[in-house]
Amino acid sequence: MTAPVDRLPNIKNAKDVWLDRYNNQRTHQGKRCQGRTPMQTFTENMLAAKEKMWDMEGSSELTATI
Repeated sequence: MTAPVDRLPNIKNAKDVWLDRYNNQRTHQGKRCQGRTPMQTFTENMLAAKEKMWDMEGSSELTATI
């Protein structure tokens, strides 16, 4: 039987493989993804998200940050 510490690299590798498949290869059918991968959805919507961010530092008014 291997010590738990010896199994950590295998567990990390399995997690990394699973996360890559989940986020970059497997398509999702949810409201936002609509048949795309989460990474595709994220990158396609990054500009829209940036346009919605508000910068309130040093100002009492809301200003869009692009």
